[in-house]
Amino acid sequence: MQKYRKLNEGAEAVIYASNFLGIDAIIKYRAAKDYREESLDKMLRYQRTKKEAKILSVASQVVSAPKVLFLEKDRIFMQRIKGTNLLAILQANTGVIEKNANLQLQADKNLFSKIGSALAVLHGNNIVHGDFTPANILVDKNSISIIDFGLADISQMIEDKAVDLLLMKRAISNQQYTAFLVAYRKGYNKAPEVIKRLEKIERRGRYQERTLASTTEK
Repeated sequence: MQKYRKLNEGAEAVIYASNFLGIDAIIKYRAAKDYREESLDKMLRYQRTKKEAKILSVASQVVSAPKVLFLEKDRIFMQRIKGTNLLAILQANTGVIEKNANLQLQADKNLFSKIGSALAVLHGNNIVHGDFTPANILVDKNSISIIDFGLADISQMIEDKAVDLLLMKRAISNQQYTAFLVAYRKGYNKAPEVIKRLEKIERRGRYQERTLASTTEK
């Protein structure tokens, strides 16, 4: 992979800039892990790469997400999507006092409505992202795209879908989450079940925190 320019490196994979038959592309490469037995490592990397490519192929047909161009045993060549990472945008705006707060609020509502609608479409197709946070959303002018389906799964389970909501809720403001949730409700007919399950998950979390705190105090 030395001939390609590295863009990013995470715990599971390395992202490189590439060109595939004249198409601006990226390569997601799952590097070998020395701490795993070699044959097991190869099998896991192949299975996870194949699974991600399969889910991406479906997701890119229903929302804006990278299209799979070519698949190898441990790497996916996929379309490179233009845009600015939403996490970087939110971090850049942290602590900034907007001159026109109403305009900023409206911009947030429009943006997070689109994100809520996109997740509704994914869940309607039983695609659970698994890491649905601002870090995995790209913003380009008036459009949004969803990236990094490395932890994604095909699932009809309401709890799996509720975790997608929880991850986003923890990462954004209450106003942003409200706009997100309104659009999600409109776009997914099982949204009330997912939201109800999310409330149960949050209650479990608060109970566990209180139990841990009381144990520590003793």
